[in-house]
Amino acid sequence: MIASIGRLVVVGLLLFLTVNAASRLARVAKENSAMEVAGRVRDELVGLRSEIDACLDIRDQSEIRFQALALETGAMRTELDSIESIDPRGVAVDSYDEYMERVEAYNDSIAEWERQADELGELASRCDSLVQEHNSKAGSLQEFLVREGIL
Repeated sequence: MIASIGRLVVVGLLLFLTVNAASRLARVAKENSAMEVAGRVRDELVGLRSEIDACLDIRDQSEIRFQALALETGAMRTELDSIESIDPRGVAVDSYDEYMERVEAYNDSIAEWERQADELGELASRCDSLVQEHNSKAGSLQEFLVREGIL
């Protein structure tokens, strides 16, 4: 009697372990199925596309600010050239202090122009990098779908 109860316990335990293992294998197989893998990559692509859109929006706004600053800096340079061309001997003594203030403002605007140009270049590189990553993943996904016979 005790031996048969022991056998039932062993059989029950083996049955439990077998069902549990089969359940885990089914879950792993589902997680690794072609459609699941494709769905995960598609979700990554959607996320990348959102990052690209945000990056491009920021880059466009920075470009607008940069163009405005470039126009302002160009106008300052034109104004300085005009002041400097009035007299071939140089800037008049009575307007020299005002001229130097304008030169300093121009030099400050050049420093800001360079800073914004660098920032714009970094943004463009970041956006380009995101686009390349997106395109690479999209190409890989398409190849995977063709290889799996889904596409």
